[in-house]
Amino acid sequence: MFAELRISPQLLAKAHVCRVTDTEARRDYGIVFAPASDLSGIVFPYYHPAVEWRVTARLRRDHPEIGEDGERANKYICPRGDARHLYFPPGAAEMLRDPETSIVLVESEKAALALMTWAKRRGIKLLALATGGCWSWRGRTGIEENARGERLEMSGPLADLSYCNNRKVYILFDANVATNDKVKKARTELIVELSKAERNCTVMVVDLPLGDGINGPDDLICMQGDDAIGELFTRAYSPADKSVGGGLAWPEPEDLGHDLPLVPEFDPELLPISLRPWCIDMAERMQVPLDFPAVAAVASLGASVMRRAMIQPKALDSSWTEYGNLWGAIIGSPGMMKSPIITAVTAPLHGVEFLWHAEYQSQVAQAASNKREAELRRKAWEQQYVATLKKGGTGGDPPIHPDDSVSEPRQKRLITSDATFEKLHEIMADNPAGIACWRDELTGWLAGLERQERKSERQFFLEGWSGHSGYIVDRIGRGSIHVPHCCLSVFGGIQPNRIRSYLTDVLRGGPTDDGLIQRFGLLVWPDFNGSWRYVDRLPNAIAQNGAVVVYQQLVKLDAENPLRLKFDRAAQELFIEWLTAHQKKVLCDDTPPVMCGHLAKYRKLMPALSLLFALADKYTDTVPLDSAKRAAAWCEYLEPHAYRVYASKLFPEMEAAQLLARKLKGGWMAAEPSFSVRDVYRPQWTGITSPEEGPRRAGCALRVRLGPQKADRFGRSGQT
Repeated sequence: MFAELRISPQLLAKAHVCRVTDTEARRDYGIVFAPASDLSGIVFPYYHPAVEWRVTARLRRDHPEIGEDGERANKYICPRGDARHLYFPPGAAEMLRDPETSIVLVESEKAALALMTWAKRRGIKLLALATGGCWSWRGRTGIEENARGERLEMSGPLADLSYCNNRKVYILFDANVATNDKVKKARTELIVELSKAERNCTVMVVDLPLGDGINGPDDLICMQGDDAIGELFTRAYSPADKSVGGGLAWPEPEDLGHDLPLVPEFDPELLPISLRPWCIDMAERMQVPLDFPAVAAVASLGASVMRRAMIQPKALDSSWTEYGNLWGAIIGSPGMMKSPIITAVTAPLHGVEFLWHAEYQSQVAQAASNKREAELRRKAWEQQYVATLKKGGTGGDPPIHPDDSVSEPRQKRLITSDATFEKLHEIMADNPAGIACWRDELTGWLAGLERQERKSERQFFLEGWSGHSGYIVDRIGRGSIHVPHCCLSVFGGIQPNRIRSYLTDVLRGGPTDDGLIQRFGLLVWPDFNGSWRYVDRLPNAIAQNGAVVVYQQLVKLDAENPLRLKFDRAAQELFIEWLTAHQKKVLCDDTPPVMCGHLAKYRKLMPALSLLFALADKYTDTVPLDSAKRAAAWCEYLEPHAYRVYASKLFPEMEAAQLLARKLKGGWMAAEPSFSVRDVYRPQWTGITSPEEGPRRAGCALRVRLGPQKADRFGRSGQT
């Protein structure tokens, strides 16, 4: 077989190509298959070109199974679990050092060895690499978690394809590329991948002629000789000059503009003067949008107040009150410093917790001492009482029973990052002000609450948002724990892709669409302008100490006797004006339903923010006009961010169009003359999962390809 191709035994020895028995294939190469199957055949070891160690192998079996269709099945087998690689023949590392060396990609290892031998005979700088199958230039690239925390395999082009970068690359697939749609599609996508601008490849396509006995280039060399294969390379063509799929090539895709609704830049004047320098300092030192520390700082105000203070929004109606606890999140891509910001902003709260914990430890030690003293008093009383009884009443009246009760100290808590809801409930039983739950990553926690077995936990958090409702947990062994007023503050970071995926799953009008995500009033997704610069200086100690004092003063308020603030006259008029306009917006038919649910929660957000800003500025009787104005401005600032977060639900066509834009610009269907509606929804991309969604959103894809004017002329019935 190899002799006919003039592949020398020396080359085969260097490539370690050899014939193996069934036992040798299983033992020496780790190839696992059904025990009854015969694995004898020829093995092609795969070596890394840089260090020349074996990374995997592929076995060409002598006796593969025959399928029901009469075709041979499992002709080639690789060790299970091995990562995919390209096949590099001997001498590849040396040839790759020369930037003038061209590469030809073929499917089989035998074809690669045959072309290497042919190129050497002809004196051509040509390195033949084998993909090991028409689709084997793609493989698993890593693991990624989805919004539900599930680990999913990610696939894409092999890293070995980088050796093709900045070179002339010929693609020479087997002759059945002309008749087999699967092979044709694989070649088309390989062409698209290698044609990407960042690879800087000069891609040329070589077509094998259809003929009896000719499948790969090695067959052509064997049957027609060196000149025949040389003639093929002279007829190689560029995909840009000739559409590989036939027909007209697509124009360059046009841009659709912004893929997210615009949001305003954060105005530092929105912050209370006591927190403003601190937040500006953090944003500058960490080079993040001011939105991140500002929103986290305001959420920390809420975590400090909780049920320690309330506001009565209406002047006369005392039945409507709101507490200071708020929910929120900062949305940004990985590496956008969300966690460091959360750590820095919560440092004052953790400092308070540290002092409380030291105080609690001292109280525990004192309680233990009191218990020992009480036990001694009880024993002394018992001895006196027994002695009195033995005297038959002649010894006087029995001694009075001493008070041996010892109160257990309560551990004051302010913030936690990871606790079961039963433990949170237990903490709140000892802390009437409530507890703040801050997490680095919220999406996994949100997705976890979707599970049926955590239904009661979800209800617990829903009840804890308002701060008014009581909650009872009954457990065997632990008894019943009653919290008269369950109050929770929730804050953390979220990645954009994960919040999009989560919202797509949740906001479908099902049982989990119960307003949980809409409770996150302090929800921001700012733009990063890319103007990063290196900053290395000491934190502003004066600004930081000023903020710490604010938080420390707020946590001293008594939750058993909370402050009750009202708007002053001017602030009350502003609130009436704001609430009237806001309710009209919520009830307006033009407001999307998903936004109605979110904006309706601003009835708590605006007065709660007014309360927090007033307390931060040391007002303890009434809320002044400045605090109310600042709270109303915050609501105006936060609303566009909410529209951005819910964009996938509010603007599904634009979301789908932007998704298709990314796919098309990445090469999807680049070499095809047309694509059908079924091609659009068959991959089950987010938001395009059904025939009903396909026709409408395929039009978006066409406009990405051609632009709006050309699209109307190009479309055909049933196709795009």
